[in-house]
Amino acid sequence: MTSNIIKALQQQLKTSAGSSSVHPITKDCYLEMYGYLRVKEHSETLAEHGTIGDIMELFTDTARTVCHRHGITTNEAIIRTVDSQVDGFVKLFRSTLQTRAQASREAGLALLKLDDYQTAPFAGGGRMRSNSELSSARNGAQRQSLIVDNTAVESKLISNWLKDAFNVPDSEHRQLVAELKNEVNQETATYDLRMCLLVLKKDQSFAGKPENFRTPHAYSIWKEREITSLEQLIHTYAMRQSYMSGEQIGAGRLKLEASAIESMGDEEIAAAFEYIPAKAAQHYRMLVYKAITHDIVDRIDTANPATPLQLSNRAKDLLKQLSIAWRISASYRETCYLDIINDYYEQD
Repeated sequence: MTSNIIKALQQQLKTSAGSSSVHPITKDCYLEMYGYLRVKEHSETLAEHGTIGDIMELFTDTARTVCHRHGITTNEAIIRTVDSQVDGFVKLFRSTLQTRAQASREAGLALLKLDDYQTAPFAGGGRMRSNSELSSARNGAQRQSLIVDNTAVESKLISNWLKDAFNVPDSEHRQLVAELKNEVNQETATYDLRMCLLVLKKDQSFAGKPENFRTPHAYSIWKEREITSLEQLIHTYAMRQSYMSGEQIGAGRLKLEASAIESMGDEEIAAAFEYIPAKAAQHYRMLVYKAITHDIVDRIDTANPATPLQLSNRAKDLLKQLSIAWRISASYRETCYLDIINDYYEQD
């Protein structure tokens, strides 16, 4: 993103909201987004750290808020309305980028990235999915149906996939979900990210330490990239919650002084995190194993031999989100998946 792109989007939102033919809900969505981008701190943070995905998720969250303001409260109606609003916003954003693509390399790259995004059903939250993931999530029947029943909505939730994969009874599942909804929020999530950044700067990150790399130079390169990635994540969380700065989120919750990190062991550092497990890589591998078992191995006998089996979109979404939150490297994710597949082949 650049400041010029953000300013152009801001102006286009204002112009479109002023059209006499625009729907009231669309008008409110555009004005809400316009008002957000007008705040200097927000626009500067987006220009410096934001991505196309951040803007799309920000608008999706805005559309959800506007839905409630207009009295739209049922899951089915929210899904349809948010879907429709984001579709319209993608067209508006694309038009904005197209007018700048010839003169701006950044706008051209952003336009290519935008083509990878389409709206995803709102049931799983204000997320966006790429076209490749969307192909199975939106089948022909869903396209033709204007009403999605509760069963169809629930079937798309990652939490329901976890219930099935781990064979959790319905009553216990409902209780766990209710408890997590009360406990998990942006502050606790960002607290863990801030802890990740703190221990990384002290060379004590569970995601990688100097001794895990062949040379100090290789570690230095990885460390700088990881610091940048974590800082961008903290800023992203800050933008979604309309905070002025990511530094304000969870700052009062830190349990450790920076100077004390170096003298602490792995178990002590791990205990300071709220939702990142002590052995994140092992937990991630266990989830990959569960996903392969549930989505592929258990379906081999009943599947069409001509259709390759792969992980479900819900499993992919879960593993992607956890790999970001738990700082699991891309190389480990790929190796982990292939190793487990290979283990199954060797067993047969």
